[in-house]
Amino acid sequence: MKANHTSAEYYKNNNKTITKLITLWALSESGLGGLMFALHIPLTGIFVGGFAVVIITLIAFYSENKFSQLVKATIIVLIVKATVSPHAPPPAYLAVAFQGFLGAALFGLFSYRKWVIYILAVLAMLESACQKLIMLTLVYGNSIWIALDKMLSGLFEEFSLPETIHYSYWIIAIYLFIYIIWAFVIARFAAGLPKYFQQNASQILNDFQLNYNTQTQEKEAFKSKKRKRIILWFVITLAFVLFVFWWNDWYNSSKLLSIAIRSIAAVLLLYYVLRPVLEWAIKKWLQSRNPSLKKEAVDIIEAMPTLRNYVRPCWQMAQSQGGKWKQMRYFVRALLIVTIYE
Repeated sequence: MKANHTSAEYYKNNNKTITKLITLWALSESGLGGLMFALHIPLTGIFVGGFAVVIITLIAFYSENKFSQLVKATIIVLIVKATVSPHAPPPAYLAVAFQGFLGAALFGLFSYRKWVIYILAVLAMLESACQKLIMLTLVYGNSIWIALDKMLSGLFEEFSLPETIHYSYWIIAIYLFIYIIWAFVIARFAAGLPKYFQQNASQILNDFQLNYNTQTQEKEAFKSKKRKRIILWFVITLAFVLFVFWWNDWYNSSKLLSIAIRSIAAVLLLYYVLRPVLEWAIKKWLQSRNPSLKKEAVDIIEAMPTLRNYVRPCWQMAQSQGGKWKQMRYFVRALLIVTIYE
């Protein structure tokens, strides 16, 4: 049923609005990426990486007590993630906790201000980028950076560049710079959402009703294939790492074998030792929490299929926009509007 009010101010301090946003956040952390991948929506990885920042910003906008509301929202999302996506690695929980609690601290201290959104986005994206670099080093060892330096030195030796150049440092710097640029894009996008909602919510809701009524409800065929993609990316990364080591003739076959064994052992440790321990700790911690918090998590899990059904119509609506970037912007805005106002 379409809402009668589409003003962003009307929904401020509305618990239902905040609950819907928490549900969408939980969905994005527990399978939205897989659904988007199934619908062939581009830039899925980048989208999911910055979506939490957008949701946290909106929860802060609609909340009166921003700190307590964001802390509560983060805990609920962690509970839902542990329940719905038990295959998620420990770093995924760390990312959710970092983003949520950082948002609670920043908005709790400084309230809802545009510059706070930019700080949140930059720190959240840097944490995400650094986490990937740390995991790469833990799994493959520091030797990967040494081997990468040697390989690139060999490739660029004809340019007479100094031998002391650490190419891996430049790669890391460029990588972090890209994440910072993306953080500014996310922050600018998130800061403009309340005004966009007020100006465009009615039209988008009308368009959504026309599309939604002609859509078949999403079935289990669009279950997240996240586990298969994780395995695929691990195999691709391992193959690349072994190629880098093989390129340097000072790594023999026994060294390559030890690298492969080390990386596989690290992944097995991460998924089959640390993950079960983390799940046990979360369940143990939940037993001491307020039962109402667990009930809210259950209610959100039950509401997630409804929001999942909004994804396909919103993406089809976005097809009328020119260019992939405009389509993605429209898709996110439409999904948020439908989530809040329907």
